[in-house]
This record gives sequence, C-alpha cells and structure tokens, in this order.
Amino acid sequence: MDVLLDARKRAEAAVEDMSDPDLRRTAFQVILKHLLEQSSAATDSNTRAVARPPALLRERNSKDPEQDVGLPRSAAERILALRDQGFFEGGRGIGEIRDELQAHGWMYALTAISGPLMKLVRQRQLRRMIFGEGKKKNFKYFNP
Repeated sequence: MDVLLDARKRAEAAVEDMSDPDLRRTAFQVILKHLLEQSSAATDSNTRAVARPPALLRERNSKDPEQDVGLPRSAAERILALRDQGFFEGGRGIGEIRDELQAHGWMYALTAISGPLMKLVRQRQLRRMIFGEGKKKNFKYFNP
C-alpha cells in the first residue's frame, strides 16, 4: 500500500503546476500508470525501491535558463533520451512510445512522433521492423 501512496504523491507532484484540468487529469493517469508499472517491475525483480527516471528526463524545477542545458527539447531528442534509458530493448510500437513520452510529461500525438521516428531510423539511431499479417501491419522500433 505504501507503493501506491508514494506513486500517487509523485504523480500529483508532477502535474500540480498544470493549469488545464483535462490535461492535468490525463497526465496524472498516464504518470500514475507508469509509476505503478515501474514499481511492479521492481517488486518482481526483488527490488524494493521504485525506479526513477534519469536526471536527463526529470522536469526542471525553476525558470532559470541555465538549468535547461542538456534537457531534450525536440521530439527526436526526447525519443533518443528514452533510447538511452533502455526503453527500446524489447521493441516498442508507436503507441507505447507516445505513452512513455506522456509519462515524462511530453504530450505528442501519434502523427507528431511518426516523422521524428522515421528520421531517427534513417540516421540509424533506431531501427524498425514490420510485424503483422494481411492488411494490418505494425512497426516496432528497436535499438540499433
């Protein structure tokens, strides 16, 4: 029960400065889901600590532009930050990538990340494979 309470408090803290109530609610749900998934994965591997995102993915705490150095700004940079975190180890679909970006507070539509994903594939920063049969085909993105 402590894990649930901790995850809820962390999710609330992550969205407390959002002014739009609909965006706040959606971001809270995505972040809480992500934190609970992380805690269950940590529990499954006999680890008690809840995994935290690396410093590169943490939100900034002030408006000081000097603290912005090194933070990913574009969709492609943010996707690469996820890659560096090990997110693409098992292959991920575009919907999973969008959900993970949202868990970090970066809201993108699927259509907004498809272009940066293709660019990263062409630059060999990521690779992709087609899965599915017939008319329904899905792409999964992997580490190169």
